[in-house]
Amino acid sequence: MTEADRLERVKSHVLFLHALGGSASQWRAQIEHLEPSRLAVAVDLPGHGVSAPAEDGDYSPEAIAAEVGSVLDALGLRPVVLVGHSYGAFVAIALAAGRPADVAGILLVDPGPDLRRESPEEARAFLAALAPETYRDAIAAHYEGALTDAKPEVRDAVLGALSGTPREVVFGALSSLASFDAVIPLEAFSGPKLSVIAEQHAGPSALHEVVEDMPVRSIAGVSHWLHMDRPEGFNEILDEFLLEADARR
Repeated sequence: MTEADRLERVKSHVLFLHALGGSASQWRAQIEHLEPSRLAVAVDLPGHGVSAPAEDGDYSPEAIAAEVGSVLDALGLRPVVLVGHSYGAFVAIALAAGRPADVAGILLVDPGPDLRRESPEEARAFLAALAPETYRDAIAAHYEGALTDAKPEVRDAVLGALSGTPREVVFGALSSLASFDAVIPLEAFSGPKLSVIAEQHAGPSALHEVVEDMPVRSIAGVSHWLHMDRPEGFNEILDEFLLEADARR
């Protein structure tokens, strides 16, 4: 076996998991970047894009991770590096917790904070504002805040995908995150892990602040959708992380 063959055999596959209200197309720049060198797949999570809603209406990270696990089995994506954005980051954490032997690394892209450390009153008020009669204005305001510093085309793409996502999907996912424990599974995961954040979104409840020894990189001047706003910079970080994951195999 040549050295080139050996290096090809240790390359991990990559699975991209989008944010709440997003779609697989939001990873287009990353898929095109990796396509010449390794197998990379992006999926529409249940209730998003062209994927059917969850049959049981359960949009918790654990339930969605079980659905994504069936994709890993069907495609034979093992070992796989999970790249999860926002809500997709929590799905990635839950998936790695359930099948650590299949996961070669976890790259979190601007994951949300540990909501268990946030104000319960504020969380209840936000969920109440997502009632059917006030949902459209409340979710638009929430996403507009996260889109600060977004490129115009990124803003349009994000809001377009959100408009096509049913309210019950968004509400179900956000409701479940209030009790999701990301800390224990992240600290237990023995493979490489990294959180890449938009600089202005750091805070005391951020996962890199509450998870022991959680590495973090930041990108300035971008929105929550940093991989779409600054694909070249993000892809450089992605490449470095994938090399680290490959080296650990």
